[in-house]
Amino acid sequence: MNIKAIFRLVAVSILYISSALAAEEQVPKAVVQHKEVLAGSKREILSSAVGKYPLTSISGSGGGNGMWDTSGSNGEWGSNTSGISGGMRETEDVKLDSADKAFLNGLSISVEPDLSVRLNEGNDVLLEIPYVPDGMDYTMALPHNELAIAKLQTLSAKTTVSDKQLYLLVKDGVDYSSMLAGSFLGSDGDILVVSYSIADKNFEFQLIDGGCCGGSTWTFGPRLIH
Repeated sequence: MNIKAIFRLVAVSILYISSALAAEEQVPKAVVQHKEVLAGSKREILSSAVGKYPLTSISGSGGGNGMWDTSGSNGEWGSNTSGISGGMRETEDVKLDSADKAFLNGLSISVEPDLSVRLNEGNDVLLEIPYVPDGMDYTMALPHNELAIAKLQTLSAKTTVSDKQLYLLVKDGVDYSSMLAGSFLGSDGDILVVSYSIADKNFEFQLIDGGCCGGSTWTFGPRLIH
């Protein structure tokens, strides 16, 4: 076999191998794209999330530099507030009584078999969000501070998944200051946003101050395993 024939044979072999490798690379990409479409389905996400999610933390900020945090584990809770004094952030513990702890331990979010989502205190339903297949429960009818609006400007009644969050409800004119009151902070705010984190598999119940720039996030999850 002459030199030209050998080079021709090598070139054909390289071309064949390159084509085969390219074909193999395309298969996983197609599978990944298919999985992403399924992960983006609201029904798919909520169906896999059916169950009960206990409250695990409340964190927020407000005023000039105030912050607060309440967190629990295995039925035990701790809470504190902090603020800037003399250029330093000072933290003060909040004493929670037995009524506070019982209330916090009773709070949960549940995804029902019909894909509605509920905020519960023990056996009492404090809020029920019906399943909306092509969007979310969305009501923004009142004037608000531009900082509050900026947080929500990418959301609408047609929003389902945005930035790995499945949005279920945005509503202004709410008042949970009495319903969620306790020695801990975090029940103030007149805009409510409820969402499910696809990555962390927990729920966020956000109360935002529509008149300024503060608010609190109540985190529920992970899901209880029975």
